[in-house]
Amino acid sequence: MNRVEHLFDSNTLLGECPVWDVRERVLYWIDIDGQKMHRYDLASDNNITRNLSGKIGSFALREQGGFLLAMEDGFYNYDFTNEILESRGCDPEPEQKENRLNDGRCDLGGRFWVGSMNDLNRIQGQFDGNLYCYHPNGECVSHNLPVGVANGLAFSPDASYMYFADTMREIVWRFEYDVNQGKIWNQQVFLDLKNMPGKPDGACIDAEGCYWLAHVYGGKVARYTPEGKLDREIKLPTQKPSMCAFGGTRLDTLFITAISTNPDSKSGADKYKGGLFAVNPGVVGIPEPRFSA
Repeated sequence: MNRVEHLFDSNTLLGECPVWDVRERVLYWIDIDGQKMHRYDLASDNNITRNLSGKIGSFALREQGGFLLAMEDGFYNYDFTNEILESRGCDPEPEQKENRLNDGRCDLGGRFWVGSMNDLNRIQGQFDGNLYCYHPNGECVSHNLPVGVANGLAFSPDASYMYFADTMREIVWRFEYDVNQGKIWNQQVFLDLKNMPGKPDGACIDAEGCYWLAHVYGGKVARYTPEGKLDREIKLPTQKPSMCAFGGTRLDTLFITAISTNPDSKSGADKYKGGLFAVNPGVVGIPEPRFSA
């Protein structure tokens, strides 16, 4: 799989958050606007879909099994097999009804970091989103970081850095990070992509500490070194890749989700209708951390 493979047409409106479960050896991913969660078995080429009762922005595997979902109105536990959705009673932004949780990821300490956004106000250039850290004890800490579209969350393999992007600003930041306390500081611009094709969307980290970023509307994923230098690009048969994640039995397959604002389109670069893609980039990823509660 040295070339990009289109795994299947999924009619996904806003594909996001691919996460490889090393225990089950399957890929989970979501359709935000379609309000769905998918389970893809690479070995059997079988995809199972579950309908949800609202928009899901991201999710994490739980240590005890099941999932932590970041929904429009807060955090939920979810049993994919039995389709049981249970609120955890925590909405980070109860007064901002038009906001929703978006991109999120667990750190190596078992905490879940997630950013928020406003689908309406972002069109007007307003920065109504924020960054939160949801702790296993139920505490949700605001980091008071105004953003337009929260994306690009990832952690370095040695847990010394956290990456976070704002798609509207076309910037990826890097923070120094304390995994023991779950604290971030020293916010620096890691990538300024204003003059690059596309905009920064979802991301992941490989075992060498390089940052893989989906350039939505740019038709590619790109690998950046820890110093912020462009290492390589992989061109894709869609203009709207949304996020990437390493998976497969050796964690050597890069899975890529995509967006299709017009799922009925049959022409051009987006004929795959927000499908799921995969490629072997020649490097391996790291296992996805789990939420510890």
